[in-house]
Amino acid sequence: MASLSSPISTHAPSGSRKRKSGTNSAPAPKKPRGRKVKVDPYATAKGYIDAILGPPDSFSLPESPQDILEMLKTVAEYAKNLEGSVAVASCTGQDAPPPKTAEQLAADVERLQTIINRGVTKQMSWKPSCRDGGARFAFDGLCADPRVFGALFRLGGPPKWKAKKFNRDEFEEFVGDVQGHARYSTLKLMSDVNIRYNPETGEFKVSGTYGDRDAWEARMRAAARAAAITHSPPRPHPMG
Repeated sequence: MASLSSPISTHAPSGSRKRKSGTNSAPAPKKPRGRKVKVDPYATAKGYIDAILGPPDSFSLPESPQDILEMLKTVAEYAKNLEGSVAVASCTGQDAPPPKTAEQLAADVERLQTIINRGVTKQMSWKPSCRDGGARFAFDGLCADPRVFGALFRLGGPPKWKAKKFNRDEFEEFVGDVQGHARYSTLKLMSDVNIRYNPETGEFKVSGTYGDRDAWEARMRAAARAAAITHSPPRPHPMG
């Protein structure tokens, strides 16, 4: 067996025939791969601003009131997203990121929503403490853009807090219904959900408790009925 260090012969074997080169055998020239040009979603707004700040005689308002309203809306959306970028810079101490369109922000929020929902659900495995609703979960994740994290929880901008508590209904309104399944039981959130977020690193933690909520609530109702019967005043005798 030849070793990898053996020299490789560059001569063809004596019995082999060399293929003649023909006009049809030449490989087709490869087309140069061009980079995709990124389209600036705010190019129109920037153009309006440059025109407004330019010489007065070089700018004129559109004739239609609807076109004027559309122009103002375009510039306002750009300004609003710039505010979000500046807010990120102020809370992270880093350079302001480029502004995002509403569509870009919505797509990022949807991805983060899915990540948190799946991450929490995967941790909802069966434990003996599920019977009493005391099983704990803690999901760690990363969201580098505070604007996206704030938009998920409808804060109107990047979070101004490092930790916050949401009740389970609020949390599921943000990330969708969270349910696990184990041992013929449906596991659900049982407590408030704690959220921690570090805007400088993008790290976040979601924690709380879960369990078999339906079975737990059924036991609580049965216990309440039993307590009501035990503490109810004695009925008067019908002959009394």
